[in-house]
Amino acid sequence: MPCCPASPSPSLGVTRGVPPLRPTPQRGFTLVEILIVIAIIGILAAALTFNFSGARAAAQRQTAQAYLDTCASTAEQRRDLLTNTLTLPASCDALGLPRPKHVSSAAIILSGNTYTITVIATTGSLARTLPQSVTP
Repeated sequence: MPCCPASPSPSLGVTRGVPPLRPTPQRGFTLVEILIVIAIIGILAAALTFNFSGARAAAQRQTAQAYLDTCASTAEQRRDLLTNTLTLPASCDALGLPRPKHVSSAAIILSGNTYTITVIATTGSLARTLPQSVTP
């Protein structure tokens, strides 16, 4: 004789199709829980957007500085080695350098004995001076 019957016998009081006496807990989330999660996601998104905009501005400043450095080094390569003088065009574009999209202008201005290279970007302006002639 087996210890446990394979199926409950009708004499144990189990009937099919009748719901249990205890209600089963509902599965899912309440409206308050969903609203709290949405609020937390909104706060995190706002904080990350603020941080990303600061990182973007810093990257644009670094790109403008790199463009200024490249323009200055390209200008120095044009220095005449025999006379040690420098003759430059009016802009870095004329040196053959592609301008980054957030740089609005890059001018080269001769005043006295120095060239001033000015890069104007969306994050501000940067400048560097180069002497027109160098004494050995």
